[in-house]
Amino acid sequence: MFASESGLQETLKDRAIAWIADKNDVETENVSIGWSDQRLRFPRCSDAWQFRLKENIPNIFEINCENEEWSISLRYTIETTLPIISHEYSTPPRQILAQQYITVKREMDRGEMVTANDINWSSDPTTEQNLEASPFVGQFLNVSVSADARLFSSMLSEGEEALIAVNDINQGQNVTPLDFEKKLMLPRRGDDLLPVNFEFARDSKALAFISQGEVVKSSMVGSPVEALTANRLIMPGELISEMNSEIKIIYGDTPSGAITDLDQLRRSVATTQIQPGKVIRFIDARRQHDIMEGDEVKLTVVRQAFSLELSMIAAESGFLGDTVELMNPESGRTVKGTVTGNKSAIK
Repeated sequence: MFASESGLQETLKDRAIAWIADKNDVETENVSIGWSDQRLRFPRCSDAWQFRLKENIPNIFEINCENEEWSISLRYTIETTLPIISHEYSTPPRQILAQQYITVKREMDRGEMVTANDINWSSDPTTEQNLEASPFVGQFLNVSVSADARLFSSMLSEGEEALIAVNDINQGQNVTPLDFEKKLMLPRRGDDLLPVNFEFARDSKALAFISQGEVVKSSMVGSPVEALTANRLIMPGELISEMNSEIKIIYGDTPSGAITDLDQLRRSVATTQIQPGKVIRFIDARRQHDIMEGDEVKLTVVRQAFSLELSMIAAESGFLGDTVELMNPESGRTVKGTVTGNKSAIK
């Protein structure tokens, strides 16, 4: 039979809070339990209630009745505040910890840095002298807060260094490290900031207008990089050559695996449709055999005093340097030859 009396529930809740407070050496006022579900019911317990922390699962504990096989798991939280380091108080440290916490004096926006002038101890004004040493000072708010709101460590971040434009910078203007300064701040979510250790080249340029004091994103500054780009539409299976591609200077981030020299492809065909102006990557191409099975191949036979060229049919495919089998179309005999180029081999 399940107990539904609110008195029993409250008594059990008080026991659980006292047990958790004792386990964590905090006051019961600092402990809260996820007890809001009105459907929560407990069987009557003829023996003693038992409490146990769940192994390897933080902030979860179990309640069960001794000598019975059921158990209920609940979440608990412990509210921590900054300790006051002072010899002027006669109140025991644990009592001070439970009574004192930090609030903000004014409404503050996300990204603002917390200073000693922005915060207060909750009740005792004589602790104002300790605020400069508070670990909250110098941290950045990762949420907006209203005046007199209570401040928790989870609401704060250390921030990171970012580059800020010293003056207005026009699009296309050459930039150097002197055009920027480092500043500790809290970036907005999703911001892709230009790294503070960005390596500026002689021809680094602004890719967009950057206003004075603006945080610089990766998309705003670029250094010149040579990359192979399509100069017209390239269809799948088409050989990539100087007829449909060219080397261009690219500013900004180039795609991973970008090809910087046509020779890197060594007779490759497109694996996908490549739009005009797109940077060609290794993933966009695959090597094409220099000799394909069934190709008519020019075989050069070299002897000490002479060389002879024969027209052969490739019995198998191969890349440059491979040894492939070639067949004489008149006699049907086969010989081995080394691939030397497009539809050519030597023996």
